Amino acid sequence: MTQISIPEWLLLTRYSLQNQQKKMVVSLFGTIMTQAHCKSRSDLLQRRDKLPGATLTQSFA
Repeated sequence: MTQISIPEWLLLTRYSLQNQQKKMVVSLFGTIMTQAHCKSRSDLLQRRDKLPGATLTQSFA
C-alpha cells in the first residue's frame, strides 16, 4: 500500500458505512410504516400472514 491509497481507502470505507446506515434507517422506517398500515387494515394483515417471506425481502432489499 502506498501513502496515497490509504486516505482514499479510508474515505471509501467511511462513505460506504454512511450509505449502509442510510439504507438501514430507510428500511427500518419502511418496516415501521408497513406495520402501522397492517395494524389499521386487516386485509393487509391477512396478506402479510400468507406471504411472510415477501415482506421480509422487501424490508431488507
